[in-house]
Amino acid sequence: MLVERIFKLISVALATYNGEKYVEKQVRSILDQTIPPDEIIISDDNSQDRTLKIIEKLGDPRIKLIKNNDNIGYTQNFKQAISSTKGDWIFLADQDDIWLPNKVEKMMTVIKSNKCDLLCSNFSLIDKNGEEISKTENFFINSYVRKAKAGVNKVTFSRVVLGNVLQGCTYCFSKEVGNKFLEINNSDVIHDWQLMLIASYMGNVLFYNEPLIKYRLHDANSVGIGKKGDHLNIDFKKPKTRPTMVSFFEDFGEHVKVPFIKMFIIKLAYYLRIPYAVAAFHIPI
Repeated sequence: MLVERIFKLISVALATYNGEKYVEKQVRSILDQTIPPDEIIISDDNSQDRTLKIIEKLGDPRIKLIKNNDNIGYTQNFKQAISSTKGDWIFLADQDDIWLPNKVEKMMTVIKSNKCDLLCSNFSLIDKNGEEISKTENFFINSYVRKAKAGVNKVTFSRVVLGNVLQGCTYCFSKEVGNKFLEINNSDVIHDWQLMLIASYMGNVLFYNEPLIKYRLHDANSVGIGKKGDHLNIDFKKPKTRPTMVSFFEDFGEHVKVPFIKMFIIKLAYYLRIPYAVAAFHIPI
């Protein structure tokens, strides 16, 4: 028996771009949930392959397709999808993963029990052919995920300031978090990190340590999990006089009230390039 439906409307925001190889399996895995979403907003970033035809052929009334005439990039593409959702709760989805059938049901149950504002889940890895990748020690999976206890774990703002710790394709967040994200006009910082920073500062963010999606690794991943050894090929560019994250936090501070001292410390850390060193060299923290 399914748990009772606890929210008026559940949305999925999915961004696509030349995703013909995998998008049908992903969308079907979302449509076939034990608690299905009410709508799937798909924002397509001017795909030049069969992605649009595949989505349209599915013919499900829950799918609402937005077609970009120009390429706006994945961060803005996700923002466009989120801005078109109507749900009380919004799930993010990548075009090439596969959701387990009870993902929505399990995450809604955790949200109800713990009253959080943003919830992430764990994931398993699959290759381009959908085969499970069992030897994950060869990949850089964040130390937070590797060290997390079973069940539900707290994600703090102070940890997220140093870098995102969880995969955006596992996120579910409240409409309030989504609305605040839409207020901040910044396209330099990836959308999921922005959402995590907003939710962890304003409310309660949790990580549910159970794999609820199959995260696909392939040659065309826009962002994602790298292999060990990738950091040896870092392209060291001349640093900006004004770090990108300093500009972001100034935008952030206009919409989310942050005390002066805390904001000063955050900006100082970025001027000293501390978070960049943590990310570039995969320093466990």
